[in-house]
Amino acid sequence: MKDRNSRQTFLGEGFLKALEKEKVALVGLGGGGSLIAASLVHIGFKNFFICDPDDFEESNINRLLGAHFIDIESNTPKIEIISRMMRSVEPGANITSKKKRWQDCVDIKEFQESKIIFSCLDDFSNRIQIESFARKNGIVLIDIGFSIKEDSNGNYHSMGQIVLSHPDGPCFKCLDFITDKDLETEASKYGDVGSRPQVIWANSILANTAIGLSVEILSEWTGKKPKVFYKHFDGNTLELYDNFKAGSGFYKASKCEHYLV
Repeated sequence: MKDRNSRQTFLGEGFLKALEKEKVALVGLGGGGSLIAASLVHIGFKNFFICDPDDFEESNINRLLGAHFIDIESNTPKIEIISRMMRSVEPGANITSKKKRWQDCVDIKEFQESKIIFSCLDDFSNRIQIESFARKNGIVLIDIGFSIKEDSNGNYHSMGQIVLSHPDGPCFKCLDFITDKDLETEASKYGDVGSRPQVIWANSILANTAIGLSVEILSEWTGKKPKVFYKHFDGNTLELYDNFKAGSGFYKASKCEHYLV
């Protein structure tokens, strides 16, 4: 497939080989997950593990890439929509898909052998659990999330984040992305406008930043192998900026104390 990768040779031979052999996992196939899936298969990844327990609903049409209008009436499982989209780009894609919660997939070999997990989950409890799974199996975890909140004046503010949990780097708690207080006080409703307040342009920014991070981790084109990454996204100004703690260089020599081997 020399022609297919002719515009990606700058990423290095090692990365092009990784496209053929490495498994990547997507957990949560809503707005963020569908965009990540589309980018990964267009880049040329061949081996996927995907899981999501949900069927498609009409409110998903404005954010789930790859969905067709007919999926509204059919209530098509999200895993089928994403598999269909990926195979329309790469018919030979090796996709292991499960219409289950990710917690019910932890014994699946393809999940355990993933090189990178892209986590697109809604709450802190799920995030801390999947980070534990990733650390146990030595897997790189990249989390994205997006929320919309209403202030006392009736104005809406959108915000999100992209956070890396590398087996050799700081974890979510190290970075103060998730604290014990967050876990204790987490409400059942995510944000102030519903459980999944997502819009496609904001998800695109977050998803493609996550993709860029994964390419940097797997390739040698920049000469960097990042182990610390935590950026905030201001959806009102469309700005990405470093988390102060992650961007300060504090973790260059520090090791995570929450997941000691």
